[in-house]
Amino acid sequence: YNFSKIYKLFNFNKFKNSAFYFVGLIIFSFFIYLSIPIFFNYNKSNLENVICKGINLNCSIKGKINYSFFPSPRLKLNDIKISDFINKNKIIGEIKDVEIKISLFNLINKKEFKFKKINIIEGQFNFDLKDFKKYKNFFSKKFNSLPVELVKSEINFLEGKKYITNVENVKIKYNSKKSEDEIILKGKFLGDKIYINLLSKKFDEELSKIILLKMNDLKLYTKINIFRSAKDEKGVNGDVLFKKGKNRLLAIFNYKNDKVIINKANLQNVYLDGKFDGNINFLPYFGFNLDLNLNSINFNRIYTFLINLDKEKRENLFLIHEKLNGKINLFINKIYSKYSLIDSVESRIKFFNGNILIEQLLFNLGKLGAADLE
Repeated sequence: YNFSKIYKLFNFNKFKNSAFYFVGLIIFSFFIYLSIPIFFNYNKSNLENVICKGINLNCSIKGKINYSFFPSPRLKLNDIKISDFINKNKIIGEIKDVEIKISLFNLINKKEFKFKKINIIEGQFNFDLKDFKKYKNFFSKKFNSLPVELVKSEINFLEGKKYITNVENVKIKYNSKKSEDEIILKGKFLGDKIYINLLSKKFDEELSKIILLKMNDLKLYTKINIFRSAKDEKGVNGDVLFKKGKNRLLAIFNYKNDKVIINKANLQNVYLDGKFDGNINFLPYFGFNLDLNLNSINFNRIYTFLINLDKEKRENLFLIHEKLNGKINLFINKIYSKYSLIDSVESRIKFFNGNILIEQLLFNLGKLGAADLE
């Protein structure tokens, strides 16, 4: 066979050029298809519903709305204000930029846009701790939102007009499914990297929530499991695991009517080992009433810890916040110290407006008897 004659007969160069033009036509047509939304006029109120309606908030777009197809089709909005869900005249959030990602399909008709994801960029949010109960009711609701990702943002915590603290460089991911919601928060809190994961799952008649908190520098790890029956909408049961270095707390609790009832808890660190139970109130005021039963306490290690503190830290060690109010019934069954004079201790301690009051102090002195101070 003479292949050169066959090549000349079919003239493959023409086919080569035709293929190039065909591929070029496809690319050009696709480019035109992606560019069509540039010429649309967008209704701000419709996009405000896309951003905020799914998470039960009110927001307004003060800036412009633009379309971009790189790196994927999306609407770009700027200068968004978020109103308080109770008082619409109060602004609790300001967002510099928002991107709403759009599916590649149905770009010809803006009414058939399929929104896929919301990216919030450089947002600032303010939460007033005086409205804690309102926020609790708000976050207990089921959201029906697109997946949301928040980056380069800041969350401020206030008490009225008084600044308390904030979380910087916040990055949040929120995914909502039929039977599962998940929120992942990363940021910087008190100079330390913080990681929070909130996972909610709904079964036939039960709702479970898993809250995970990590702080790198503090070596802090907290995991809370919460279970609630559909028949009891206000009360929940759960357990908590808290670890910080060699400090460890494991507790079973019940939460109802703004009160935590601790049924059984184990506490362990390098200074003491024991159990406690009781209740903690959050509203209308924070307070507690606990029974603390220690198997042992090591005063030698506590003494070493105290003498190694500098003067300023030692003076501030026993400064109690004025809002920390409550009672502790203390039982110490074994005391390790340099002098073995005291075998065990019973005491009632009251915290009141920043003060510590010892209402009763009973020492078991072994063969010497006992000493009771009131």
